[in-house]
Amino acid sequence: MAGVVGFLLFALPLVAASEGEGKHAAWAWLRVREGDGRELNEEDLVKARRFGVSRLWLSVGSSFREGPEADRRFARLFGKARRLFPQVGMLMGEANWLSDPDAGRRQLRNAVLWFWQNYPLNGKLEINLDVEPQQLGEWKENVGQRAELMEKLVELVCSLRRELSLLEPRATLVLSLNLGLSRRYLPEVGERLRSCGVDGVALMDYRPKVEGMGQVVDRIDCAKFLAYWLGVNLKPSSPASFGGEISGRSLKGLLSSLSGRGGECLMGIALHSVNYLSGEEEKDGQ
Repeated sequence: MAGVVGFLLFALPLVAASEGEGKHAAWAWLRVREGDGRELNEEDLVKARRFGVSRLWLSVGSSFREGPEADRRFARLFGKARRLFPQVGMLMGEANWLSDPDAGRRQLRNAVLWFWQNYPLNGKLEINLDVEPQQLGEWKENVGQRAELMEKLVELVCSLRRELSLLEPRATLVLSLNLGLSRRYLPEVGERLRSCGVDGVALMDYRPKVEGMGQVVDRIDCAKFLAYWLGVNLKPSSPASFGGEISGRSLKGLLSSLSGRGGECLMGIALHSVNYLSGEEEKDGQ
């Protein structure tokens, strides 16, 4: 998961963390690539909460591809996360959904059905879509096809937003956006993302220093943008990373450095990913 320009998106409100709550969000992957980290466990979730994360997007893994059945680890960690965090979302998406949108709709429907069956009267469903055309060979090999792939991404997101609204009207949809490679196309598609009801974005625009992050938020006009979280990469092997050394105190320092910048639509920091979380956590949950 990996700049941003002031492209045409519209600010739509999400429910912010309550007074006294941290406003950070985080991606959490059930498994990371071999040699690149370790499997997610309950201790990672507890530490993320202590860092002030109030919104967690937990990857569904192999769940819901064939029916409303969840991977056992996902089901256990999802239940644990719901006890820890004010908002827990399901993180799903594959680049091949751009050529097979039915696979995306099928997994979405199965996830909603499973949620109904297990939490019928308790809580609000959120979906975080992570569909990255940059992962496809066509994007890398044929520059001329990139605009078409971005068009497919918008069509897919709008289709899944409509599907989700029909299945669960209260549900929210957040889009993880890899802006480093796709930013030049976003001014053309922003109005359509707004009109089809995307509720917020998690900006995967990773910088190793605070100064670079300030440059990102300075370009965002909240009158034309969605609620957003600014991604902070913790992956140790990435050059655009804090290398897993970020602490609760340094997160506060980062947010303080962005104070007065980014506008009201800046919801907080999004950590990628809690699998790599280390350092000194906050003790007061802020």
